[in-house]
Amino acid sequence: MSKANPDGEGTECVREDCNSTMASNWYGKKGAKVCRACYGKLNQRRDSAAATTGSKRVSIESPIFEQPIVEPPLDAAAPIKKIVKIIGARLWDPSKALEPADLRVPLAEDEEELEYLIFGQFVRPDLKDSYGFLSTRWLTAEHLVEHIGLGLLQTAIKEWESGLAARRSAKLEELVEAAAAEREEVGEGRGAAAAAGSGGEEV
Repeated sequence: MSKANPDGEGTECVREDCNSTMASNWYGKKGAKVCRACYGKLNQRRDSAAATTGSKRVSIESPIFEQPIVEPPLDAAAPIKKIVKIIGARLWDPSKALEPADLRVPLAEDEEELEYLIFGQFVRPDLKDSYGFLSTRWLTAEHLVEHIGLGLLQTAIKEWESGLAARRSAKLEELVEAAAAEREEVGEGRGAAAAAGSGGEEV
């Protein structure tokens, strides 16, 4: 959803080559607001300039590709009938970025759209008495409520979040133990080096 420049309705983006008076977000100080598109381009240019001058910042081509078509169109359009498993969630699809500049700015709240990665059963309306097929795809919360129902969706989400919390806790514990083991190994190495050095001085 676009909104007017906070400096005043009808006020243009401060960039000379931009006449935008509406944008999904505005950045900068009062009296010098930059629209979202120009802000992203400025950051993109800054990265490219840093790479040219040998700075530590390196501009890397964004790995954003169109989603490959791996299912027939009618299968891809089939609504979900049953959730087998929730795999993940996201608030934005990076493939919606039209250029690297779109990735250089934070998302506005009205640009976020909650989606869940679902492994489930899908049924094509044109195939009568069909069991359907199993597939994995990103689906909006609205689509899931419409075709599954709010109650079943809430149950599936609670089950997924419970499992995710357990896996997150286990992973963090694993990382803490690995870091502790690494510190211990480094300490032992320094101790051995110090002992070897002091032994050499006694000769």
